[in-house]
Amino acid sequence: EIEQKSQEIEQKSQEIEQKSQEIEQKSQEIEQKSQEIEQKSQEIEQKNKAIEQKDKTIEQKDKEIEQQRNILRTMVKNLSSRGMSVKEIAAILAVPEDVISSL
Repeated sequence: EIEQKSQEIEQKSQEIEQKSQEIEQKSQEIEQKSQEIEQKSQEIEQKNKAIEQKDKTIEQKDKEIEQQRNILRTMVKNLSSRGMSVKEIAAILAVPEDVISSL
């Protein structure tokens, strides 16, 4: 009976060892997945930064375009107040007449 108990204990010990190995393997898998998630997170962060930079560039370009429109608008008003026609102003500024008219 002692031999039988000893065998049962040995069997339980082996089962525990096997479960321990399975747990260790699962832990390693979880760690690997965590690293993959972290890498993806960093890639997303980099893409977000690139998008933010492009947004800033677009915003800057919009400001520049608005400044240029304001300058053009002022020029058109000044030339118009001197009695020049839309056609003449368009020719001088090398801008289509419809753009001049819209200003």
